Amino acid sequence: MLGLSGVNPVLSSYIRQADRIIARSVPGLRLKVTSGYRSEAQQAQLRAQWAMGDRSGFTSEPAVVSAHSSGRAVDLAFVWQGRPIGVRDMPPGWFEALGSLLEPVGVYRVGLNHFETR
Repeated sequence: MLGLSGVNPVLSSYIRQADRIIARSVPGLRLKVTSGYRSEAQQAQLRAQWAMGDRSGFTSEPAVVSAHSSGRAVDLAFVWQGRPIGVRDMPPGWFEALGSLLEPVGVYRVGLNHFETR
C-alpha cells in the first residue's frame, strides 16, 4: 500500500514506522504514498500539465526542482478501512499530527500533504 520504491531508505523507514504507529493507534487507518520518487522528466511533465491549466490531482503547483526527483519526498494520503480519504476531505489536524510525529526524526511537512527530508 505504501509505494516507496525509489524513495530514500531513511525516509522510507520513517514513513513505514509512522504507518505502523497510526495503524496501532487507530485500527483501520493507514498511510498511502500518492507520489514518491519521480524522475526529472516526470516532474517536467507535471509542470507542463499545470501550465496547460490541467490542475486535476494537484494540491499545489509542481516545483521546478523537486525533492521527489532525488527520492527525498513523498506525498501522503490516509486510507480508512481500505478506502482512500481525499486530501481535502481529511478531518482537521490529521496532517499536522502526522507532521508532529515525523518532524523529530527529520521529516518535514512542506505542503498540505507533502513530506520531505532536508
